[in-house]
This record gives sequence, C-alpha cells and structure tokens, in this order.
Amino acid sequence: MTALNLVRLAGAALWTVLLPRYWRGDLSTFDQRQSWWLFGDEAWRAFRRTYLLAVVEAWIIAIGTALLPFTPARPPESLPFAITFGAGLLIVFVLINTVWYLNWPKIVVPPRLRHERGMFSG
Repeated sequence: MTALNLVRLAGAALWTVLLPRYWRGDLSTFDQRQSWWLFGDEAWRAFRRTYLLAVVEAWIIAIGTALLPFTPARPPESLPFAITFGAGLLIVFVLINTVWYLNWPKIVVPPRLRHERGMFSG
C-alpha cells in the first residue's frame, strides 16, 4: 500500500471522527468561510452542506484505491470491482450535486443547514 493510500485512509478516518460533532453543530470550524476557499460565500455554504457525502466519497475512494492492487487486471474478473466502485462514485457524485445546487435530499444535509437554499434554488 502506498503512502498516498495511507493518507487517504487517515483523512477519511479523521473526517469520520469529526462527522458526529459537525452533524450536531458542535464543530464551528466551518461556520465561517476559510481563507483557502476561492469560490465565494455561496459556494462555501454549499460545500458545508455536502460534508456527509464528502466523507462517504472519501471512504469509497480510499477503500477502492487500497483494494486496487489486489483486483485482477483482466476485464472479466475485474468487472464486479469496477462496477461497484464506479456505481458508488456515481451515486455519491449525483447526490453531492443535488445537495450543492438544490439542497435536496434533506436527509443527507445536517439539520442546522436544511433551511438554506441551494445555489439554483435562490
């Protein structure tokens, strides 16, 4: 396993540890736009709403890349892995975009951010 895969797994684990505090609203780190964010306040609010889905996507990428060396290289045997990995990424990608632009479905948005409008809703 490469160092990059270890960093991905560590990052996903850290995000997972912080997730309950963020969901309850106890973690105020993301309340104000960070200095490294380049895309404006509206995009920052949309980014905050997608935190849960970003954690799920981080786990999919971390586990998928960690398992990649152990999957068969030829198409017939590697097809189940590729379909599972690709479908998982596609589903999370679509959900991130619907939360980002429409703030829907509300179940994946932290309760304190559910009243906000999506980027296309307002």
